[in-house]
Amino acid sequence: MKLKDFDYRIWNKEANAFMEMHVEFERGKVNLIPINDDRLEIELWTGFYDKNGKKIYEGDIISCDTFPFVVAFKYNCFYVLDTKTQEIVENLFIYTQQDSFCVEVIGNIHDKS
Repeated sequence: MKLKDFDYRIWNKEANAFMEMHVEFERGKVNLIPINDDRLEIELWTGFYDKNGKKIYEGDIISCDTFPFVVAFKYNCFYVLDTKTQEIVENLFIYTQQDSFCVEVIGNIHDKS
């Protein structure tokens, strides 16, 4: 993935919602997010899309053949975790390459419904 393709989303714990991104230009600097704010969680885009063309982010819950998995960033790599045990099932790259025809984003870890 090239730097121009870098993407992320920000979860605001206090508001219980994803933040809308606003870019501010100030004296030659670009301010995208507040620094050192414990209320915010940055979730990185994996560089992969699901079968519907939706971007897969860290923290997303994906399914393949109706079994849900959680996408996590650990050990400098994206992994698919078992939703109950939180144990690594497979590297996301390998998983999506083998099963890209059935991988679908069905939610994220912040959905409480």
